Amino acid sequence: MANENMKTKKRAQGALEFLMSYGWAIIIVVIVIAALAYTGVLNPEMVAGNRCTLESGFYCEDVRVDSDLRIVYLKVTNSQGKGIMINEVNVTGDTFGSSGCSLRPDTVLPPGIANPLSGSFNGNPGLRLTKDETVNLPVRCYGALTHTGFGSGKSKSQIEINWYLEYSQPSLAHAAGGEIIGQIKQSSCENNGYFIIGLDGTTSCCPSISDYVLKWKCLSCPVDKPFLAYTDTFTTGERGVEIVLNQGISPYTNASYKVKIPCQSIILNATYEVNNKRNLANDTSYFSTVLLTDVSGSMASQFNNYGFGTNRLCNNDLIFDTTTQRMALARCVQTGVVNNNINLSGMTTRLLQEFPGNRVGVVSFQSTASIKSYLSNNINTLNTLISSYIASGGTNMQDGLQKSVDVLQSNNPNSINYILLISDGAWSSGSNPVTYACGPAFPSDVVVYTLGIGPSYFFSSGHEGDCDYANDPPACWALYNIASCTGGESYSAMTPESVISALDQIVGVLLQYPSNIKTSNTQYSGLLKGTYASPAYLNPTPNITLQVQGISNGCTGTQDVPLSVSSASMGVISIDNIDIEACSPVEFNP
Repeated sequence: MANENMKTKKRAQGALEFLMSYGWAIIIVVIVIAALAYTGVLNPEMVAGNRCTLESGFYCEDVRVDSDLRIVYLKVTNSQGKGIMINEVNVTGDTFGSSGCSLRPDTVLPPGIANPLSGSFNGNPGLRLTKDETVNLPVRCYGALTHTGFGSGKSKSQIEINWYLEYSQPSLAHAAGGEIIGQIKQSSCENNGYFIIGLDGTTSCCPSISDYVLKWKCLSCPVDKPFLAYTDTFTTGERGVEIVLNQGISPYTNASYKVKIPCQSIILNATYEVNNKRNLANDTSYFSTVLLTDVSGSMASQFNNYGFGTNRLCNNDLIFDTTTQRMALARCVQTGVVNNNINLSGMTTRLLQEFPGNRVGVVSFQSTASIKSYLSNNINTLNTLISSYIASGGTNMQDGLQKSVDVLQSNNPNSINYILLISDGAWSSGSNPVTYACGPAFPSDVVVYTLGIGPSYFFSSGHEGDCDYANDPPACWALYNIASCTGGESYSAMTPESVISALDQIVGVLLQYPSNIKTSNTQYSGLLKGTYASPAYLNPTPNITLQVQGISNGCTGTQDVPLSVSSASMGVISIDNIDIEACSPVEFNP
């Protein structure tokens, strides 16, 4: 008996020692098993992976949920033993929100995804599935999908397939039910809006499910037109086609040209670039120009009155203020302006820098005229001479014209000759300059362009360029007639900044490229002669290339949209980079 008690005590002691030695390991195993059970890893459904089941007569081979595109893909086989028609598929469950997911013959899917139910058979809409045929059904969801992942278990959702025999009628349809068990991965945009794919093929995360992406920007169509926004870039056909503006008289036009623009019912925006295509840089017709500047006493006045103006330098940010001297404006537009608002090449640079055969002379006039430089292509020397101008004395405009002709007739390598006359008023001394310019003594091969600076040439709104409405008709008519008699044109500056726009147009005429392009039906109409629309034009430098065209909402299909282009300058332009932003008539709004 004692031996038996001893054996029992030894066994108990061994068991206790085993528990003491290995109990910690057992506890860890229990904890691990509990954690796995808690996270659902030991759940048979979790181990089985994503799957779907359907009632007898259908076999669901696979299921995949794309949380970005909000599409449930069901790979289904017809095991009915005969041909059937499927005309509707629905998927519902908490994961897919209150709107759920559906696929019908009229369901519009994201670009690149075909709707297999959009066909018909035997006069009935839907998808025909022959015996044992398999199909991939993309069921579209109308809301963001709820993410279910590790630790939250798998979601259960319900499937319903409406079907009928292939030679039967939709009214005799049956409903086959089923179930999806699976995890929904987190959307790429779950924390930053909705993943959107546009008809242009680009994708992005947009703030709203009703927004759509155009070239990586989100765009909403008008609230009364909830259609899918798309873009179409003009890349073929007329791209880069030249339009020649050298017919008739100014403004030169070519109204017969048409651009083929693919468009839809709601055009939100259409842009295209109008670029100067040809100038003397690829031409051989060089010319000579005399810059003839009025340096009389009145040129020391402020731009818009006869108070003494500030003689500002060309790098001063206030150079285009109305208190600036007219003389300073006349100097700086010829030599160039560089300040915090603008970087503008002057007349001498623009006429000479790219054109080795061109020549420029410099003449000034007050009570008498003075030849500052005969024809030269030295930009620095010419700018230095112009920068030295100081306003004083009378206004002998006829002598200035005569001295300019003398320059053009002295050692001139070119047969094309221009004079650019800049003045703030009519002549006050010497002979009549109009009589001289319009008379037989003035050379027939010299064309004069004139620019009026100052209050004498302020016009009434709507009558820009019309001397009958100018404040000082005699002064205006003098500049107008001098230009007209010699085959040139007269310009005026209604604001200090418009001195730039006027000279920009004159440069376009001389260099044979359009400088104030205007196109039909544009939001920006270009520059009117003698006007200046907005001070913002100073930054960047004045060179109009981008136009915005409004296209009628009635535009449908692919149309030839008329494009009428005009300019005060002859030359050649090209049309490039046409982009269309529109809302498609195809419904794609959840």
